[in-house]
Amino acid sequence: MRNHRIESLGALLLAGAAGWAATIHVVEPGTPGVVSLPPYDSWTNAATNIATAVGYAEDSDTVLVSNGLYLTTSQITVDKAITLRALNDPEAT
Repeated sequence: MRNHRIESLGALLLAGAAGWAATIHVVEPGTPGVVSLPPYDSWTNAATNIATAVGYAEDSDTVLVSNGLYLTTSQITVDKAITLRALNDPEAT
């Protein structure tokens, strides 16, 4: 019985941790109406480059990249357990 309670507590802790995951938004530089400020949690305060968003993200977060053309000057390394995805499809991003 005691082990069951511990397992249940562990499941609750894991479920709670998953609830803290954030969605980091990315839009093209120069997108009208955007003021790029952390925590980048909406389209109006989105990051304006993918490297900034990936650097800001933490494990379990999603970096959601809007349609557009994104130019990079260096390789972007994803060394965290994050999801990096296009808003619609990769061909539009």
